[in-house]
Amino acid sequence: MGIEFEGSYDKKSIHKKAAFTEQPSQKFLIRRIILAIFLLLILALLIMNIYQSKEYFSRNSLYAAIIAYIIYYLIIQPYIAPYIAVVQSGKKSKETSFRKGTISSEGITYISTDNIETISWNKIYRAKQTDELIVLFADYSPSMAFPRSFFKNESDWQQFIRWVNFYIKDR
Repeated sequence: MGIEFEGSYDKKSIHKKAAFTEQPSQKFLIRRIILAIFLLLILALLIMNIYQSKEYFSRNSLYAAIIAYIIYYLIIQPYIAPYIAVVQSGKKSKETSFRKGTISSEGITYISTDNIETISWNKIYRAKQTDELIVLFADYSPSMAFPRSFFKNESDWQQFIRWVNFYIKDR
């Protein structure tokens, strides 16, 4: 017995999927913030050195630019990525955001016009969920988002949640 799903992603679900995918966990975020603070101190020292020596196009300027980019990548980029994903999704056609398939105790099967792809539960290593969305992360494939609107009724959604909770154990 399987559950059928089908639907298109809306802007809200794309934003949440990108947020789940891009934003680091709390533990990893704390490490990133500590590293960013350390890099900010180095950046401040470099900028003071550049300002005092009045050598604006020196090697220190290059180091300062590289450190500023690393700080951006560690702290700012994970929080901007969901908004970028929403903007990019507006450019995609409805066909690329449409998903259809079945979910069973064997795994998840995507059905498209040209092929059928099945991902077994043992390939999925993590799940993040809210009341309206579940995002699954599998080995060697992009993250998979399942909004509640993809399911025909509440019992199908609840069965999907039970399978996710049963089959997916964080590694």
